[in-house]
Amino acid sequence: MMALKTEKNKLKAFRKQMVKALTMLHHREWALIPQVHLTARVTGLPELTDLITDLPLLTIRLPEPFPKLSGDYLLITHPGLHVVDIMKKPDETILLFKCAENGTVLHLMGRQHDIRVEPCNALINHLRFHEKLVGTMKNAIVMLAEPDELIRLSALMHYDNAFSLDKELYNAWPPVKNLLDPPETKQLCQVFDTDTNGYRVAGHLPGVVIWEKHGAFVAAKRISSAVTMLEAANKAARLALPFARQNESIL
Repeated sequence: MMALKTEKNKLKAFRKQMVKALTMLHHREWALIPQVHLTARVTGLPELTDLITDLPLLTIRLPEPFPKLSGDYLLITHPGLHVVDIMKKPDETILLFKCAENGTVLHLMGRQHDIRVEPCNALINHLRFHEKLVGTMKNAIVMLAEPDELIRLSALMHYDNAFSLDKELYNAWPPVKNLLDPPETKQLCQVFDTDTNGYRVAGHLPGVVIWEKHGAFVAAKRISSAVTMLEAANKAARLALPFARQNESIL
């Protein structure tokens, strides 16, 4: 019983941290479109199985398997809700899921009722990034935001590879390199792909990944680090924009 209480307190603390991050996104108007804005992969919580109720759990069938996440717990902001609604009732809208059946399903944990969650593009991207980070980080945070300057810069860029955006940011503001590529990171995971609608998804993890015409993902070990990365990348983008616009007008 004591172990279960400890795990519940951990989840409560996690949700508080997530609300702080969502508040930051909302105040900057970086989270305007209802998406899955924040996910936290939480490992090592064996007692959480006791949170399952006798009621049938909501099960989400995933369109692709995530075997490396099987057995892990994820806190996921309810897709489709505006961040204000999540901030008001975090216990009801930051949902706890367990990835199961070799990574093919998500089971809703707890006592929430009348919850409907679809495996939208944003959620699938979050899961893909978490799976890439399994060997790099024990726990991980993935955040989706809409930082104005970063999105404007990405719209002007021509991508040659996953690190094209990084080069622009580093050239504009060199200190950003230490923030987006932390020295304790053993391995960077490159992302250079398209989603199901053909929009480009490019960048690296831990770090920043741009989702074309949607926003920017940022992945880190802690929520505070993710926020710092996002703010630093947006500052560097603001400095890079004049040069990018100049190059665009020449072309």
